[in-house]
Amino acid sequence: MYLVTTRLEAGCASRSAQVDEPLLASLLREAAGPDDGLEHVYVACDPRGADLVLFLLQPRLGQAEAVAGRLSRRCLGRARQLSGWSLGHYGTDLVPTLSERALLPGPPAVL
Repeated sequence: MYLVTTRLEAGCASRSAQVDEPLLASLLREAAGPDDGLEHVYVACDPRGADLVLFLLQPRLGQAEAVAGRLSRRCLGRARQLSGWSLGHYGTDLVPTLSERALLPGPPAVL
């Protein structure tokens, strides 16, 4: 299993729309197919978008990163609530504060 971080950027017009952690996690799970290997999702929203931690069951790191990009784009393309949003980045580089919240003990925002 690989942990891949993803950043989704809210466009200026879409920043007023209410997208919270449970909604975004649900939209990602709905967009995921069986071959994506999505095991868990952690989401942290801010006024400019959202940081995601995707736990993906894939045989190789490169495949997990590719799946994270495809899954994020698929979610952005399907969810009307994310109209105007874009994919900022995805990869295995950790966002320190986000990864600490996702990996340290305590209740996660969304699993």
